Amino acid sequence: MTDVNKLQTLKIVCPQCGKKQLRTAQWLSEHQLIECQCGTKTHACDLEQLMVQAVNDLK
Repeated sequence: MTDVNKLQTLKIVCPQCGKKQLRTAQWLSEHQLIECQCGTKTHACDLEQLMVQAVNDLK
């Protein structure tokens, strides 16, 4: 996990439609898959990249 507090809320952006979902860093570390309302499923290997993007948006 990155240097983000586990309770920090991050905006995870769907790579397909751009819709944003709010998830805590802890939730992301505990789940292997996030599904968007558009039907796009993002797996854990891609979630790491989305988390880094969300953390950079906090700065």
